[in-house]
Amino acid sequence: MEAGPPSGPVVVERFRRGGPPRGPLEEVGAEFWRTVVRWGAIIALAFFAMLTIGAWSVIQVTGEETAERIIKRSLVPLTEVDELLEAEYAAIVAAASESVDSETVLVISGYPLEIEIPTRELALLSREELRELLLNESAARIYDQGISAFQQEPGG
Repeated sequence: MEAGPPSGPVVVERFRRGGPPRGPLEEVGAEFWRTVVRWGAIIALAFFAMLTIGAWSVIQVTGEETAERIIKRSLVPLTEVDELLEAEYAAIVAAASESVDSETVLVISGYPLEIEIPTRELALLSREELRELLLNESAARIYDQGISAFQQEPGG
């Protein structure tokens, strides 16, 4: 008898890299782990993106310009600057006008922070300009010194 082509179906084994063929359960397990790794990478990337955005936001909020703007807004009700200027603006300008020629500074009594304003400058300020000056100087001082700026003794 002559050897001819085999009769019946021919099974051709395909080998993957790294070893013999895998069974159906092993194929499902490998696909499962590929999916887990993909989703894990996506979740890790999203987490690090959120972490980066959060860190950037904190850096922006604590920056000097932004922080002073936020402090300035909170100082209006805290110091009652509008009420003080409503009641005392005329007296403040009169006190400043008395010593315009000298190099003296005036500290607004009744204001919680000791902000020194040269009388020459103070005599020329409108009520709104004085308010802005007080709030800007106060915000800068609180940014630099923290809450201890409120605890300083007058004249010290």
